[in-house]
Amino acid sequence: MGTKKWAAAVVHCLPGAVPGTVTAHLSGLVRLSGRWVRIRPADDGDETWISAAAVQRIVWNAEAPD
Repeated sequence: MGTKKWAAAVVHCLPGAVPGTVTAHLSGLVRLSGRWVRIRPADDGDETWISAAAVQRIVWNAEAPD
């Protein structure tokens, strides 16, 4: 088994899937963990766990759109 690593990415989610945000995408360091997607925001906010069922796509090595 390989080691678990964090990678820069933008995660596009279903609208309303991320509590406390009005956007449908998050950016930062991302790691897949079973049925969950873990995100450490680029703005040094708290780590967020999102159900993989709420994720529409992940764009690896990308920056957040303006």
